Amino acid sequence: VMEIKNLEMERVEAALARQEALVESECAQVRSLTEFQEDARLRFAEYADDLRSTEMTVELETLAASTLNQKHNAACEDLEAIKSLEIEARAQCLAVVTEMR
Repeated sequence: VMEIKNLEMERVEAALARQEALVESECAQVRSLTEFQEDARLRFAEYADDLRSTEMTVELETLAASTLNQKHNAACEDLEAIKSLEIEARAQCLAVVTEMR
């Protein structure tokens, strides 16, 4: 009877050891997955920051391009006004020269 109980106890202890090893293996897998998930979350946060930074850069470059375009348009209008004044001044000079003759 004692020998049977010892054999049963050894089987129970062996089964318990296998269960403990299985639980430890599963815990290790969960820890590994948790670390992977945390790394992925950090990478995603970095990508999100990079995206926001890129979006802000694009907005600033768009604003700069718009400002340059406005300045270009204003300069073109100034140039047209100068050309018009130049034509008017030449006409007045021609009139003066014609009167002098």
